[in-house]
Amino acid sequence: RVADLCAAVAWAVAPAADLFQLKAGKMVLEVRPRLDWHKGSAVGYFARHWGDLPGGPPLAVFLGDDVTDEDAFAALP
Repeated sequence: RVADLCAAVAWAVAPAADLFQLKAGKMVLEVRPRLDWHKGSAVGYFARHWGDLPGGPPLAVFLGDDVTDEDAFAALP
């Protein structure tokens, strides 16, 4: 059952609750670091560091359909 799986993940993360947090989505349970870092931060990092490639910056494409993906969508132009 989904509830049992979520409980197992929460139990596994609990000893490191000062380092990690859980974010629930529609059909996902995401384990995130307790930092200001998320999928949008990662997308922004790649855009900044890969933006000066010869031939211009690469085209960034991010696919997702859950609330945990919203940070990445907000980081893209």
